[in-house]
Amino acid sequence: MTSEVLINAGYLETRIALVEDGRLVDLIIEQNRRQGYVGNIFVGRAERVVASVGAAFVELGLERAGFLPASEARHFDGPPVGDEAPGISALVDEGQAVIVQVQKDAIGDKGAFLTSDLTLPGRYLVFGPRRSGVAVSARIGDEAERRRLIEATAALEGSGGFIVRTAAEGAAAEDLAADATELRGRWADIQARAQSHDIRPPVLLHGDLDPVSKALRDRMGPEIEAVLIDDGQAYAEAKRYAQAVMPDLAERLQRVAGGDVFSHHDVAEQILAALEPYVALPSGGHICIETTEALTAVDVNSGRHTSRRQQAETALECNLEAARAVALQIRLRGIGGIIVIDFIHLDEREHRNQVVATLEEAFATDPSPVRIGRMMEFGLVALTRRRSRETLVGRLSDACEHCEGAGRLPSAESVAAEVLRQAEREAPSRPGGTLALTVAPDVAALLWHKDVDLEAFGRRVGRQVEVYEDPELARYEHDLEIT
Repeated sequence: MTSEVLINAGYLETRIALVEDGRLVDLIIEQNRRQGYVGNIFVGRAERVVASVGAAFVELGLERAGFLPASEARHFDGPPVGDEAPGISALVDEGQAVIVQVQKDAIGDKGAFLTSDLTLPGRYLVFGPRRSGVAVSARIGDEAERRRLIEATAALEGSGGFIVRTAAEGAAAEDLAADATELRGRWADIQARAQSHDIRPPVLLHGDLDPVSKALRDRMGPEIEAVLIDDGQAYAEAKRYAQAVMPDLAERLQRVAGGDVFSHHDVAEQILAALEPYVALPSGGHICIETTEALTAVDVNSGRHTSRRQQAETALECNLEAARAVALQIRLRGIGGIIVIDFIHLDEREHRNQVVATLEEAFATDPSPVRIGRMMEFGLVALTRRRSRETLVGRLSDACEHCEGAGRLPSAESVAAEVLRQAEREAPSRPGGTLALTVAPDVAALLWHKDVDLEAFGRRVGRQVEVYEDPELARYEHDLEIT
């Protein structure tokens, strides 16, 4: 199997795709005006402590206050001791300055989900300054290797605890020690800043890596054959990071000239398909994915009728295909929370167990923790998946104002990004001077915003850029002309 990471660094958004044998498996989209904060550490201020909710609302300087439940506030003075769970009022006072980390980005009308259990990820280790002991990634299955890694990490002197990442499999003890030293040094710098006299919460103490470097840190493993990057600046930054942190893997980075790497690898079409509720299965069946505020429901349909003799075999085949497809689509679409799958009914217990086992195997490489229950009566399987970011549909589209939310429209941000990508692709091959972009009013308003430097984009494409609005255009429509 060929695994590649594709990085399209556009002017308004960066898109990072994991592709296996040409199939899109995972997708991260970071929009410049809707950036994610997962991993960032803040000195926040507890503006409200609500005992009835069991949580504190913490001002971070963002659009909405963050949400800190009592279960995530127990690490302020070190690892929790015992099974007793104190209430939020015993842990946080209103007006108190607290050092917290964003665990999940704000989604919808909910603020960011916060924790006091801070973690700093490195190449091989994750350092928890408020933890103790050593844990090893469940994806490292060899027991002898797990013992070796635990012993090597436990021998490292100093406070705090560690999680050994999957990337550490086979790593030398000195590489683990160097990673630990760097992480502890990073934490010392964060502490020093937090204790400085000029700190006035809320304030950002530590920001995680840029999207490209973060992708290399979290996605780069021995199974990745190449990282293809279509932007010169992004490639240079990735090269610098790789040479400093993972020099043995730096040679796998490749600069792709001549336009959008997503278009060259047919990824754009797969992204559009991931926005649709229906997914076809090889056998002729299909799955339908519908997400509500409470949960995500997945319906499996055979799509064909067979004789009763063949019915059991057809149902099993379709369910096995669906199990693999569901795992792929859930990960790709960034769906989390409670997910209920309605498989085709199976009479044989062995067949039901086989479907659940296939589902577990398909989710095995998912970076987000997944818990899968047994198949219940009538073919229902419930699972939970940790949600850390907005779904793909939520990131790229808005609810339709004219159909009471039943439909979706491309978001102004996603349309603006696509317009600039198209302009960047076509400008080199079309002679002329000024690049004129005619778009819908809400897209034009975004491109005219002070945060969007059209002069800088013009230098990027070697042309003067002008944006015009046309009230007659739908949001997803635009016209590009070079005069």
